[in-house]
Amino acid sequence: MGKKEEKSFMESAADNARGFALFLYNKEEGTVLGRTGRGWARISIFYLFYYLFLAALFAISINITLSCLGKDRPYFQTRLEVPGLTIQPKLPSKDSLSTDIFYSREEGTYDKYVKQLDTFLEGRDVSSFGACGQSGYGYAEGKPCLFLKVNKIIGWVPYLFIDTTAEEEVKREENRKANSKAPSLNAFLAQQDIQYNPDLMYVSCYALKDENAGKLGQMTVHPTAAPGLPKSGYPYADAGQKETYKSPIIAIQLEPTAFGEEIGVGCKAYARNILDDARTNAGFIHFKLNIK
Repeated sequence: MGKKEEKSFMESAADNARGFALFLYNKEEGTVLGRTGRGWARISIFYLFYYLFLAALFAISINITLSCLGKDRPYFQTRLEVPGLTIQPKLPSKDSLSTDIFYSREEGTYDKYVKQLDTFLEGRDVSSFGACGQSGYGYAEGKPCLFLKVNKIIGWVPYLFIDTTAEEEVKREENRKANSKAPSLNAFLAQQDIQYNPDLMYVSCYALKDENAGKLGQMTVHPTAAPGLPKSGYPYADAGQKETYKSPIIAIQLEPTAFGEEIGVGCKAYARNILDDARTNAGFIHFKLNIK
């Protein structure tokens, strides 16, 4: 047998092009992309009904799922079971992503914090917050007020201590030291000369480093008559409360004795069902304070 003659590259390319053109449209067999008009009609009808069936099945599944969910609360909730602590003033994210409070009394750079607190407190009765309920909130005097609340978690209620001795168990002491670095509840109450009320969730603020403890100066918790977050203010239960519910808040006024120094500050909420978690900042918040 003779050796088969090999086609050149150009001949092979031409044959492939003719074959592809014939696949696109075959005049003799009357096909387009290998199918006749009747074939295309049959497959189009099949996929039309197939996708209509899938769309209907999806819609029915979604409606059945939604009908099984209660209408008294949001469908989607966070996986967090312990709330974090929120501090105000917290500037809008477009201005700053930090919770730090830096300003100069002489240059008046505290105006942004005062305006933020004006917005935050709008619609609230601030008459019980003493000096922290007055215009300016102590920023011009170098005695800034901080407003604190816990984040909203659907159905979460603080389990408060019947007495403060339970808060000083070894597990909680180690948890505080490793995460929030907060003082014990007893130490905070003694510092503020507060008599424990089992219907209040207390929140303390403190220096993160022992050497800075005296630099924060005197701290005053408002309202002084009930210096904590009332248990009756929880839970945030359903979507219907979204427009009307306001989380309980307290105010802590600092009177720092050191100016022009950056001080690490922490604030923590105390409850039996709050264990500090540095990974999620559950139950506490850390920030920096520097007043020039």
